[in-house]
Amino acid sequence: QESMSRSPYLMAGARAGLRLGHAQMVDSVIHDGLWDAFNDYHMGITAENLAEKYAISREEQDRFALRSQQKALAAQQAGCFAQEITPVTVPQPKGEALRVERDEQPRDTSLEALARLRPAFRKEGTVTAGNASSLNDGAAV
Repeated sequence: QESMSRSPYLMAGARAGLRLGHAQMVDSVIHDGLWDAFNDYHMGITAENLAEKYAISREEQDRFALRSQQKALAAQQAGCFAQEITPVTVPQPKGEALRVERDEQPRDTSLEALARLRPAFRKEGTVTAGNASSLNDGAAV
């Protein structure tokens, strides 16, 4: 999926017509973009399974995520991605329009901040919002 804000909700069976009763709508961002079709679970569970299989600790994941964020932030500040982004002006309900001209990520974070985050996919898991891939709305030109 190239754009989360343009991703539709899906309704199985609607093409042939729905009979009396309710139909379930499915978020295509999750169903099509974030779902492991081979194992029928969220990709975050795949990340948890791989961390367990290859004995990648929470601290190792956090350290890797921190270094990745630092490198991405330095590259962004150096203008490395400027040619890849088409600025977009977004009207706001009140006030001036918002000009978006850089990625929502990366973030200036710390190992301590990453360590405070709770696991996102399993209660005793190691994958968090800080060391997993971020979800960003985007578009392709």
